[in-house]
Amino acid sequence: SSERDAFSQLYDSPYFFASHVIKELLRENGLSFIELEKVYRQSDPNFISLLNAVRNRSITEDHLHHLNSRVHPAPSEDVIVLTSVNASAEELNEKRLKQLPGNSKIFHGSFRGDFPEREAPAEPELELKKGARVMCVANDQNGRFVNGSLGWIIGFGDDAKSEEPSKKKKKTDEDDQIAKPSTIVKLDDGGTVSISPHTWTIYRSVYDKATKILDQERLGSFTQIPLKLAWAVTIHKSQGKTFDQVTIDLGRGAFAAGQTYVALSRCRSFEGLALVKPVKLQDIRLDYSIVKFVTSLQYQLSAQKMSLEEKIHKLQQAAHESRRMKIIYLKGKDEKSERVIIPRAIENDEYAGHAFLALRAWCELRQEERTFNVERILRIEEHSTSRGK
Repeated sequence: SSERDAFSQLYDSPYFFASHVIKELLRENGLSFIELEKVYRQSDPNFISLLNAVRNRSITEDHLHHLNSRVHPAPSEDVIVLTSVNASAEELNEKRLKQLPGNSKIFHGSFRGDFPEREAPAEPELELKKGARVMCVANDQNGRFVNGSLGWIIGFGDDAKSEEPSKKKKKTDEDDQIAKPSTIVKLDDGGTVSISPHTWTIYRSVYDKATKILDQERLGSFTQIPLKLAWAVTIHKSQGKTFDQVTIDLGRGAFAAGQTYVALSRCRSFEGLALVKPVKLQDIRLDYSIVKFVTSLQYQLSAQKMSLEEKIHKLQQAAHESRRMKIIYLKGKDEKSERVIIPRAIENDEYAGHAFLALRAWCELRQEERTFNVERILRIEEHSTSRGK
């Protein structure tokens, strides 16, 4: 938040398409559009369709009813819990840690310079036990694990000392000693690694109004074992992960665009999904600035390949000859739809007070006459030479 003013003077949004180089490429028609369509995490077409409806916020009452059939208020203890906020994850993790037998191992972090404790990526006083579920919160320089790797504590290095939680002592900037003990972690991918302390450095962005250059100034550092308890993690930290089973606890509700979609799509199957409470429509959030960028880019690229005048001519010719055509149509909220149609006529129309150029056509998918916004047609090609009804 302290850097927001500096960034807001340079960019009108935090997204990559607000950068000056991308805007310049857009002006010069220098961007390509590559859409990744194959889904690897899920295989059930019904679950994939449900997830796409959540992602695009085209979800219906039937979708919500089906999704909420997975409500199970009491989460299984063996299944990872995804929460919307840190406090909920921390509460559950502390509860599970206390249930483990044996004494805790306390790892004291070390601060240097101006590194706010609230921004520490690991607990300044990290309490662990054998059998604890953990997540790595840094990338290993040797590639053995990455930020987000999950595993279980199976042991500690020789230097680790056993302490009761009540005896935890906090180190200060004046301490010269940093945590030396290591942890032995059995990773979910099958590897076993010894994890030693990691150092994070924090910087402050400084904007020079004269030169219009955004520079960085080193403020301080923090050293700690790069682990956190992970019976429960935030949805934010779960990005990129895949689970066979997952419990989702949205607490008071989702508060960020895409948050609910990320949570639901971590699971391989619909049957592996469990919800602590029902998902509501207001939990399905979409950032329309992203939709606007993606749709605008697709329109721009479509116009490069075929102008509006060319589209009109091709559709009018097909209407005259009653030829079947295949179109790629961009519906609202960036939903692509492939349709086989028989064009009837192009005419001016109006919807919700907005005039648009309409294509009236027989739609084989709907088996009825439908109206399409010509400008939303991204691609037109002949489907066959057979005549329609």
